[in-house]
Amino acid sequence: MSGRSVVLLKAASEDREQDKYLHALEKLGLSVTLVPVIVFNFVNRESLASCLSRPHEYSGLIFTSKRSVEAVRDATAPNLTHDWRDKPVYVVGGGTGQAVLSMLRLTNIRGEETGKAESLAEIIVTENGLGAGKYLFPKGNLARDILPSVLSSNGIATEEIVSYQTEANPNLKILLSDIAIPEYVVIFSPSGASASLPILKELYREAVSQIKLIAMGQTTEAEIVRLSFHVSHVLEKPNPESLVAIMK
Repeated sequence: MSGRSVVLLKAASEDREQDKYLHALEKLGLSVTLVPVIVFNFVNRESLASCLSRPHEYSGLIFTSKRSVEAVRDATAPNLTHDWRDKPVYVVGGGTGQAVLSMLRLTNIRGEETGKAESLAEIIVTENGLGAGKYLFPKGNLARDILPSVLSSNGIATEEIVSYQTEANPNLKILLSDIAIPEYVVIFSPSGASASLPILKELYREAVSQIKLIAMGQTTEAEIVRLSFHVSHVLEKPNPESLVAIMK
């Protein structure tokens, strides 16, 4: 096993050279390999664009992933109608918040300190009270229903639109077979776990138990455990700083 080597199993950034996790670990002197474990296909663009053209019908926006922000950007090129500007935009994680700011130019961003949908739902309920209108919620096909359920039980409606589909990278086995067994594997999503861990088990057999698995959040941790693998660390906040703290 090569010492202090890390594999990041995550979707590649639009510009790989700007991947913050990769650069943060390389600054520690680690050998880092980024493997795009999942790929995304944007869907329902016209339906999403139609909703976005009617901001008067919504109290605000909800994003639980950067990919859904990209879907909105692509559906509203070149930009969102001005009537969205003052509406609250609730997000999970600082990365998603930064995507909203840079891609959509919206600034009324809430919830960046949260690391999971459940925590964001609590903030929305606290800030809105009972019966606070309806929020537009673009999401992925694998998104869980817990956030809309919590909001609904508190009188807050959501209009959910599946704006992208998540699929395993068809070249994943080839990509992983080219990598020497690493010391750490960082898994960023439940779908990434289900796509990659059976392949790692097939490639490394019993040696797979030597790899320290790091999960991005509790939902990803739960999926890794469900697949009968041991989790060494869980990142409570989805940011490079949390990962660096573990590596140090």
